[in-house]
Amino acid sequence: MKSIARHFLLVAVVAAGACQAHAGPADDVAATATAFFNAQNAHDLETVSSIMANSEDFLLVRGPALVWGHDAVVKQYAELYKGVWAVKTDGKPPKVVMFNDTAAETFVPVTFTVGPREGETKEFALNVTQIWVRNGGNWQIQSILATPVKPL
Repeated sequence: MKSIARHFLLVAVVAAGACQAHAGPADDVAATATAFFNAQNAHDLETVSSIMANSEDFLLVRGPALVWGHDAVVKQYAELYKGVWAVKTDGKPPKVVMFNDTAAETFVPVTFTVGPREGETKEFALNVTQIWVRNGGNWQIQSILATPVKPL
């Protein structure tokens, strides 16, 4: 009986290790989302640009403003990065909803700190929802919806 119990324990340990060794699509999306926020904090426009789908259908929604197209959004980030731009998440992995093997959505509550390089900064909370598509072997953002958090 002890050898059967040991066998099942060994199988469970090996299976758990195999699950940790191979990340699934949701883990890949979460890791890429985290890399996107880290690149924003580093003002690494090249990485930010590469994580966003290079499409005229790319959409950034910031409050009432709609910005269409990868290049227009990259241009906007380049301007914002000239000043203070910091994104702080709650430290938890992004919530990922897989639609299928090639499409997903992430949700991340964040606090943005923005402002001119010299001068007063503003801090505000947003809920950021991103739609992701698999492009080749990479996950890329197709749209970003940043919704201000307001008390009810």
